[in-house]
Formats: sequence, C-alpha cells, structure tokens
Amino acid sequence: MDRANFVGYRGLAYIMWGSWRIEGQAMIEGAPTDGFSGTFVADSETEPLLLSTLATALHESYRLRIGEEEEHHEPVDIAIVGHDGNRINFAFRE
Repeated sequence: MDRANFVGYRGLAYIMWGSWRIEGQAMIEGAPTDGFSGTFVADSETEPLLLSTLATALHESYRLRIGEEEEHHEPVDIAIVGHDGNRINFAFRE
C-alpha cells in the first residue's frame, strides 16, 4: 500500500517490535510533503510497562501494520515520538 493511502486511516492496527505485536487502533494524518504521523492507542489490556519500554526505546526499529491480519497489508517503518498512557505518537520513517 502506498503511504499516501494511509492518510485518514482510522481503525485496527498492530505495532510490531521484534517478536512483540501490540494490537490497537491507529489514526493517521499528514501529507506527502509534510510527512506522515499518527497516534496508536493500545488495547486496554496491554501491559503499561511494555508500552513504556516501547516509548523509551526510541532508537529501535518499529513496524506498523494496519487492518485485519487477513488483509495482508505490508507493514511500514515508524518512529515513536511520544507516549502518554496507552497512547503512542509516531511518525513514518523515510
């Protein structure tokens, strides 16, 4: 999927980090000239310590996959730029 097609997406998504996969909801905004960014809200049962670890490991490589598993969308590289509770702010990596 072309990154431009992500703009305006609101729905199921997964943040993937090594063997970890965290399910939640993503809201993506931006434009190709300004860069793409978004917010990921993890499901309430997600361990807060795991989210804190994710948010503080900013140099790590993360992937975001949108939609249901059966949809087979290719994951994209993201950088985590902020964290508040179960909400993670991210930007798409070039």
